[in-house]
Amino acid sequence: MAHIVHLHGTHVVRIVIDPGSEVSFVTSHVVDILALKRVHLSVPVSGIGGCHSAHNRGKMTIALKSMHRDLTVQFSADILNKISSAVPSMPCNESQWSHFDGLQLADSSFGQPRHVDVLIGADVYPSIIKPNIIYGSSDESMAQLSIFG
Repeated sequence: MAHIVHLHGTHVVRIVIDPGSEVSFVTSHVVDILALKRVHLSVPVSGIGGCHSAHNRGKMTIALKSMHRDLTVQFSADILNKISSAVPSMPCNESQWSHFDGLQLADSSFGQPRHVDVLIGADVYPSIIKPNIIYGSSDESMAQLSIFG
C-alpha cells in the first residue's frame, strides 16, 4: 500500500513489486478517478512465454509516497485496464508467518485477495528496495524491506 500523489492530495493504492517486469504499470481506473494526465499511445504488452496479453492505454508519470515514512519515488508507468486478477488468488492466514511479527508491512492485510493498482517493475526496483530481508523457513514467504515498508 502507498499513497499516489496527485494535484488534489493523495489516494491510497495497492502496489505489487515485480522485478521480473521490465516496466511499471498503473491501472486506467486509478488514472481516471484521479483525473491524472496521460500521454496517449498504444503499445502491445507481452506476458509469460512472449504471448501478447494487452495493449497499454497510454503512459504517465506518477509519484508514490510511503504510508510510513516521508519517502516518495517518481517514475513513468504504462497504463493498463487491468494489471492482474485478485492477489492472492485465495485468502491466506497471515498469522502463520510469525517471522513477520513486529515488522511494519506496506500492506498489513496482504493475505486478503484484492486488485492491484500499481505494479512496480525492474525500472524502479533499485530506487525502492532496501537491503533487509527477513526469512522464515524454506517453505515460507520472505519479507523484503522497501521504502513502503
